[in-house]
Amino acid sequence: TEDTVKTGDTLIFRRGGGSTATTITLSGAVKLFAGETIYTGIKAGSSRFIGYPWPVEFDASTLQKYQTASAKGTPVFGANADQIWTYDSAKGWIKYFYRPGSSGYCENGKTVAVSIPVPAGQGFIFRRGGGGAEETITFTYPAK
Repeated sequence: TEDTVKTGDTLIFRRGGGSTATTITLSGAVKLFAGETIYTGIKAGSSRFIGYPWPVEFDASTLQKYQTASAKGTPVFGANADQIWTYDSAKGWIKYFYRPGSSGYCENGKTVAVSIPVPAGQGFIFRRGGGGAEETITFTYPAK
């Protein structure tokens, strides 16, 4: 078969009894369910596409819980703050920055921390703030 697994769907394959082997070929943006997913080497001023590894909605505003270096923040949106970019088909790119005084991520142009819901099967872009230490983001099951 060449069935398509839609964005946000979960696929569980259970091999029936018997000794005959089979081959499953997966292609596209597929992440295996595992106890840990790590994004390493995110240097200051660089960006990385991040996909939450489990098929549930993720609140990207909690990202600092998963960062090994501390979140890099500034009072206003700019290149020196950690940023999260999500895409909305009607609005385009929505950009958030880490603001230490608000203890979270704020939408560009605002100063109040907000939730950043990322639907199951979608990802976001994380941009490491300039001058910040190299970042590693580690998602461990169960979620923090």
